[in-house]
Amino acid sequence: MRAAVGRACRVLAQVAARYASATGLSADGFLARWLLVTAVLFGGSALLFVVRVRRATKQRSPAVH
Repeated sequence: MRAAVGRACRVLAQVAARYASATGLSADGFLARWLLVTAVLFGGSALLFVVRVRRATKQRSPAVH
């Protein structure tokens, strides 16, 4: 079991080193940046959805409402 944990730690260290060399950023803040980007994309998607729904309801005739 300890050998598997040791291998996992080495793999994570290699990934962190590759990430840092590819982006020039520390891997420490990766999760925070990933969550921020995900939240922004989700919020943008929700905003577009609301705009499209409001436009669709405005285009319908009053009898359909």
